[in-house]
Amino acid sequence: MLNLRENPLLEPVVTLTLSLDRCYEILEPLGRGGFGTVYRARYLGEGDFAKEVALKVLRSDVDAPEEVASRLRDEARMLAMLRHRAIVQVDQLTRLQDRWAVVMEYVEGVDLGRLLSRGPLPQGCALEVAAEVAGALHAAWTGRNPEGGALELLHRDIKPSNLRLTARGEVKVLDLGIARARFDSREAHTRSLALGTPSYMAPERFELTDGPEGDVYALGVVLYEMLTGRRLGRTWVSRRRHQGVIDEAMEALDDAVLPQVRALVEGMLAWRPSDRPTARDVEWITLTLARRCDDPPLRFWAERAVLHEARQERESSANAADREGLVGSILVAQSTPTRAEPRPPTRRAPPRRWWWSPRTRHSRSLSASCPSTPWRRRLPRADAARCGGWRPPRCSQASPWVTPPPGPGSPRRCPRS
Repeated sequence: MLNLRENPLLEPVVTLTLSLDRCYEILEPLGRGGFGTVYRARYLGEGDFAKEVALKVLRSDVDAPEEVASRLRDEARMLAMLRHRAIVQVDQLTRLQDRWAVVMEYVEGVDLGRLLSRGPLPQGCALEVAAEVAGALHAAWTGRNPEGGALELLHRDIKPSNLRLTARGEVKVLDLGIARARFDSREAHTRSLALGTPSYMAPERFELTDGPEGDVYALGVVLYEMLTGRRLGRTWVSRRRHQGVIDEAMEALDDAVLPQVRALVEGMLAWRPSDRPTARDVEWITLTLARRCDDPPLRFWAERAVLHEARQERESSANAADREGLVGSILVAQSTPTRAEPRPPTRRAPPRRWWWSPRTRHSRSLSASCPSTPWRRRLPRADAARCGGWRPPRCSQASPWVTPPPGPGSPRRCPRS
């Protein structure tokens, strides 16, 4: 045991032990993707504290589980770096029954794909949704990583099923499973950039060219589908064939669509990436054009449309089969006790003592002299007469302060030196 009174120059070794149990009650499945299953769960805390959360649990039947687990961990890290009202927030990255899981905020609503199955959205509401998603894409690209550099996050899978609307008119961007960003703690490195849904991939992405313009193109496809209620279809790498698909799609737009909106959609779906507007420009243009529409605001339209679809989705999800068999169970995430690494004992530096020399008219540090010479012997030989004729002995080690350097006004050296 360390006794600080006997050895005050040693730093104590601090031992820290943490024990934290987090319980999650699985209520129902919300969706199943290629990597994991999302559940609606209830967090059970101390003092009868309860909170509904979304729990994304890694599937047990996936191929290459180590690589998939690394992507799931990277998704949690990227969500923790982003701060935007249209991006779902992450609460914790943990392990449940030896499987990685991401605890996120539960967004009560429906995905945009389910709403589009009923028909197109009002023009003003579609522009507001596009503005929220564009703002999220701009925040993801211009964000900062923990190292202080540019995050440059690319979602690479913008589509209606990854956009969720609430009854209050909120828009949330989900699923960053195949996103790419710049940060040092990233584990999974994409070997092939051709990841995503082909119907929403830009032409250059099929040629392994990735950039923020690809997310703008995918958002343009989503905006087109919100205005028309029909699918655009897969694009082509050939510029001529791609332009033919876009020209045919522009003819399907209703005459009630503003000419500025038509030009915006056509610009976002341009074949050349440099011809597309940035996400910041899309947010500004869509917000400006939404004010010119006579449609009700998104938050008022969503109270009726989203709430009705949310009830039907809740009924269908209750009858959905739970392939993992986790519904009704309580999963516990327990952290193992950790001990801080003991630091080697270090000896503190001795205090610095100062003295003033009347000859040199400035102070000098006694600790800068030879450590083997006691401080009583560190007086310059020039001040020996002031000490009653005492002469310091020759120092065994070289010291710049025992013998002052010669110069104008310097005292005469001692004959013994």
